[in-house]
Amino acid sequence: MSRQLNDLKTIAERYRNQYTKCHDELREIKSSQDDKDSEITALRAQNDALVARIKDLEKQMRIEHEFHREALDNRDKELQNMREAMAEQLKMYQEHETFIHKLIVNSWKARKPESLCPIGCLLDIAMQFYLDPVFLAFAHRLRIDSTPPAQRKTPKKQKTKGPDRSQRRGQKRRRVEDTRSTVHSATAAGVVAIEDSDPEGEYIKLHNTSETDQPLGGWVLKRSVDGGDEATYKFTSKYVLKGGAEVTVWSTGSGEKQDLPTDIVGKNIESWGVGEKINTTLIDASGEVMASRNLLREVVQYEDTTYPSTDLEVGKEELFHQQGDPEEKRCAIM
Repeated sequence: MSRQLNDLKTIAERYRNQYTKCHDELREIKSSQDDKDSEITALRAQNDALVARIKDLEKQMRIEHEFHREALDNRDKELQNMREAMAEQLKMYQEHETFIHKLIVNSWKARKPESLCPIGCLLDIAMQFYLDPVFLAFAHRLRIDSTPPAQRKTPKKQKTKGPDRSQRRGQKRRRVEDTRSTVHSATAAGVVAIEDSDPEGEYIKLHNTSETDQPLGGWVLKRSVDGGDEATYKFTSKYVLKGGAEVTVWSTGSGEKQDLPTDIVGKNIESWGVGEKINTTLIDASGEVMASRNLLREVVQYEDTTYPSTDLEVGKEELFHQQGDPEEKRCAIM
C-alpha cells in the first residue's frame, strides 16, 4: 500500500513540474506578445506620420506647381502686352515721322518761309517723343532696335545782311542715363523657403510653408555677394519654426532688436552685404541645400541725344513779302 502511495506521489510531482514548466512558457509567450503589440503600435504611428508627411508634401508640391504655372502665365501675358504696346508705339512713331518728313519736304519745295517755323516745331516735338527715355528703356529690354534717325536740320527764320543763304548747324548733346532692374529667382527643396532677401543687406526672411513645425537646429543661413566672402548665421539647437510662421534674421547694422521667435539679430553680422549679384542659401544640419534665393541687378544704359533746332538764314529777297519783323514769328515749344 505504501509503495503505491509513493508511486502516486512521484507521478503527481512529475505532473506538477510539467505544469510549472508550461506555465512559465505561457507567461514568456504572453510577454513576447505584449512586446510585439507595442512595436506594432509604434510602427503604425510612425507609418501614419509618414503618410501625413507625404500628403503634406504632395499638397505643397501642387501649390508650388500652380503658383509657378500662374507666374509663368502672367509673365508671358505681360511680355505679350509689352510687345504689343511697343509695336503700337513704334508704328505711331514711324507714321509720325513719315508725316513730318512729308510736310518738311513739301514746304521746302514750296519755298514758303512762313510755313517752315511750325513744321520745325513739329519736328522738335517728334524728336522729343522719339527720344523718350521710357521708350528707349523698353526697347532695350525687349531687344527692339530703337536707334534714332539721322540728324535732321530744323529750319528757323533769321534776318541776313546779304542775298546769300547759309545754314548754321547746332551741336547735339549726349546724356547717358542708367535704368536699374532687379531679377529674383527662388527654389525650395523642403517646407522652409527664403521669402525675402533684402538688397540693402539688412535682413533675410524665412517662411514655413507647411502646417507642421520644422526644427532648424544646426541649420545655416548663408549669403554671398558678387562671389565674395559669405555672411553666415547658424540657428541654435533648440530653435523650431512653427507651421505657417516666418522668422527674420537681421543684421546688427539694421538697428533692429531681437524678439524671439520671429526676429533674430545675427550678432556677428554687421551687414548681409550689398552688390549686383546676391546668392542666399539655407543649408540643413547634414549639409544639404534646402532653399535658395538669387538676386541679380541689371543696369541698362541708354543715350539721350538732344538735337537742338538749327537756324536757317534766309536772304532779304525771301523775306521781302513778309509783313513785320520775321523774328516776331518764331514759335515756342511748350
